[in-house]
Amino acid sequence: MAALAKRLSRSGVSRLLVSSSSASSGACRVQGLDESGNAVNCAVVSSPFSSSAVERASSDLKPKPELMQIVVNLCERGVSRNSISSAARWVEGTSGFAAPAGQLSTLGVRRFSAVASVGGGDGLNKIGGEGGISVGEDSQLEDVSSLFSSASSLVDVTGDDVLKYINFSEEDLSKYFGEGLPGGLVKEFEATKANSLMIRPNVLQLCNFLERHATGKDCFQLLAEDADATKPRKHILLDGPTGSGKSVALAMLVQWARARGWLVFYIPSGKGWTHGSLYYRNEETGLVETPQTAQMALEGFLKSHSELLDTLPCNISDPVPLGEGAGVPRVRGPQEFTLPEGATLKQLVEKGLSMSHAGVGAVVRLRKELSLVKDVPVLIAIDDYNSWFVFSEYGVKAKKPIHAHQLEMVRAFRPMKGSKEMMVTAFSHSNAVGKLPLQLPDIPKGARYNFARYSPVEANSALQYYHSRKLTVEEPGDAEVIRLYYLTGGNGKEMRNLSRFL
Repeated sequence: MAALAKRLSRSGVSRLLVSSSSASSGACRVQGLDESGNAVNCAVVSSPFSSSAVERASSDLKPKPELMQIVVNLCERGVSRNSISSAARWVEGTSGFAAPAGQLSTLGVRRFSAVASVGGGDGLNKIGGEGGISVGEDSQLEDVSSLFSSASSLVDVTGDDVLKYINFSEEDLSKYFGEGLPGGLVKEFEATKANSLMIRPNVLQLCNFLERHATGKDCFQLLAEDADATKPRKHILLDGPTGSGKSVALAMLVQWARARGWLVFYIPSGKGWTHGSLYYRNEETGLVETPQTAQMALEGFLKSHSELLDTLPCNISDPVPLGEGAGVPRVRGPQEFTLPEGATLKQLVEKGLSMSHAGVGAVVRLRKELSLVKDVPVLIAIDDYNSWFVFSEYGVKAKKPIHAHQLEMVRAFRPMKGSKEMMVTAFSHSNAVGKLPLQLPDIPKGARYNFARYSPVEANSALQYYHSRKLTVEEPGDAEVIRLYYLTGGNGKEMRNLSRFL
């Protein structure tokens, strides 16, 4: 459509009018309006119509009017990407196409100044009136600002921002992701040289699930939801095929919750808790401790919630046991530490950071304390969650590997069933964990949420964004978008990698 718009603009045509000619035939007429608003030189295009058909019809308008208006008014399923927009939404029960400007923009009408439109039967709307998508000058055509939301945080997003991209500054990433980012998100930012993420409808739906549980109301008004979507959900397990964006969705949930003032314990890599660290078996408990991993988790948690943790008191006064230290012998004397009366969660975290032997004990105690917090909503978010149901990397080669459930910190954080706080976890099917049973221990029934790959409209938005970041040489056309979508099956990672060949 960009090519059509440019050719029309160079020919002096700034607007194009398309309306339904007959509800039964589905034919459309292309009609120009002169400066007085009178219709001139009508041409009929059969439905479904393509950009080439509309262009041929508009070329028959002689003389070409200086002003033309786009009004999309179809009788059946909406307008195809090959005609006026990359996608459009048909509103059932109306005589025509209806969508506010923001929805048109998010549905693929880019490089246009979209005017809120409601098609009214066969009538033709006046120029500048209610209805239409105006095609501006070439400078406007090159404007890609409609790709991005003006919101600085996910909490400021509205329904009109769906399928747009939200940009995070380096300060935002440092503030909201003290634990670090998942690997897939890091690669996305490196490839595009920008910290932008698509606002997908299913991410906003997940936010609604948690908000309903916490406050009883929605935080986002979405266009359509089924009956199950109206129910609050306390525990959510994100499952779906590789490349569907589960890790990205979980990270966006963390940003949204922290921006809302919630207390969030985020584990961007559950596999990092079972691989790549020093480990010791505690002779008293028989469980395996990973003090390095414990201190990394505490450090990231403190970085993101330092001020909030200082306001939340500890509710458990029992001593915290000491364990093994990373590369150092056990301490002599008492094998436990006690916090002063009136201590805060920040003091508990700082104690675990100040002493390697206290790290694992502080993390396990923190898990218990999180279930007792009353002042703010609490969320636990765990990525690579399925790696906690198989064997870890630890163990002697001559013996059976140590199962993840034998790791003390994993055992403390794995149970979703029965937990008082909200939990959102995500499976990763790219970490060679293997196929797991449908029903796993510690996971309540009904917690699974099937997170789908890109839809065709989302794929189009992604490719337009990659083009704006110069990952593609040419702007993706209709055929390229469809071809790449079916080639990758909507896999976001593969779509980004293959977009450079467009």
